[in-house]
Amino acid sequence: MSFVIAFAGFAMLHSLLASEQFKRTLFKRFPTFRFFYRSFYNLVALVSFGILWLFVPVKSLELYSLQPPLNFLFHLIQLSGVIGIIISLKSMTGSFSGLKQLKDVFRDKKPDYYLDEPKQEILYTNGMFAYVRHPLYTFSMLILFFHPYMSLKWLLFSVCSAVYFILGSKLEEKKLEHRFGSDYLKYKSNVPAFIPRLIK
Repeated sequence: MSFVIAFAGFAMLHSLLASEQFKRTLFKRFPTFRFFYRSFYNLVALVSFGILWLFVPVKSLELYSLQPPLNFLFHLIQLSGVIGIIISLKSMTGSFSGLKQLKDVFRDKKPDYYLDEPKQEILYTNGMFAYVRHPLYTFSMLILFFHPYMSLKWLLFSVCSAVYFILGSKLEEKKLEHRFGSDYLKYKSNVPAFIPRLIK
């Protein structure tokens, strides 16, 4: 129960920091912070995730332990998830990590910004995003649910993560609809959310 509460706290913090309303209020008071915000956000997410992991029960009931060759198949699926995440990140710009924003401020280049991202940023529809709208979530769930040695602890963590991915994707899509309008609605109507389509 303590883990579920801790995960809910993590999810609420993550959603608050990602919300446009919070960013607008913050940047209105501290406009220069928009250049550092994405790096700050990623750091907070990383640290809070580490703290969350401390709440995962140490002792846990083993649900199943797959033996060869089935465990190799599951590891292969997990590996495909890791590769998918890497490919997805490569198709995104440096603004996702916050590096582009840091370069802008330190080079004294301050183009127009949409909150914490350069305004000229385009909608990601290439690479993995041409097949699924939320590839990072999809491939993360492959890694989580195809663990060949499933314990109650890991299952609990996986289910909580999946629920957050689904709910978080809804909030993300509202922001994207507001920012990109009809372009995102067209993209949304053609590309599935989590289960990749086979062809473009």
